[in-house]
Amino acid sequence: MYGFPPDLAASVHTIMRNAGMRCRETRETLGKAIHERGRDIKLVADQSLEAELVRSLQALLPLPAFSEEAGWSLLSSSETSLHWVIDPLDGTYNYWRGQPTFCIAVAICQGMTPLFGAIYDIANDDFYVGGRDLPATCNDQPIAVSNASQPDQACLMTGLPVGGDIGPEAMSSFGRDLNQWKKVRMIGSAAMSLAHVAAGRAERSAFIGGMSPPVSPLCRPLAASIR
Repeated sequence: MYGFPPDLAASVHTIMRNAGMRCRETRETLGKAIHERGRDIKLVADQSLEAELVRSLQALLPLPAFSEEAGWSLLSSSETSLHWVIDPLDGTYNYWRGQPTFCIAVAICQGMTPLFGAIYDIANDDFYVGGRDLPATCNDQPIAVSNASQPDQACLMTGLPVGGDIGPEAMSSFGRDLNQWKKVRMIGSAAMSLAHVAAGRAERSAFIGGMSPPVSPLCRPLAASIR
């Protein structure tokens, strides 16, 4: 797979699980807020896990890294270069409040093209992985999208992303769209929403304010593996 180590998925799993275990075991320290503005919040965990993940993933595969919190570590030489994309804690607010939906999301992209992606569900110890040449799995078991084809028999995963348009017009338009779905769920983690779609537990992930799946570069590799 693009010259990646044959044990890439297993090695990434170990790195993500180690970070996740520390996240669970030291929440009293990592769960402290260091920045709050509007609907956004950043915790000690965001910065601490990011540093650990960048260091460990670059030791595994020495590529430039773009992370949710710090931006680039080792600038990419071109728009088509291979690089890591890292979200150290997706679902920060959930983690802060003790709600059990938060995860680590990691990808390898070539420019904007996804090649590999992994999501570690910290609270449930579940590891999702997939990519262009790697069938999607959860805990080494194959997963597949649902066969539901009509919204009135399907579940929509959605949310209110920071920075998204949640003004009256956008909310009114989205509200009209919600009527066609059998069920609608908001869980506070874009990556976990996509993992549920990949595993057939929901049919679509789309976010208020114009964000549609995949909701970020971190989610594209897993999405590519289930198309």
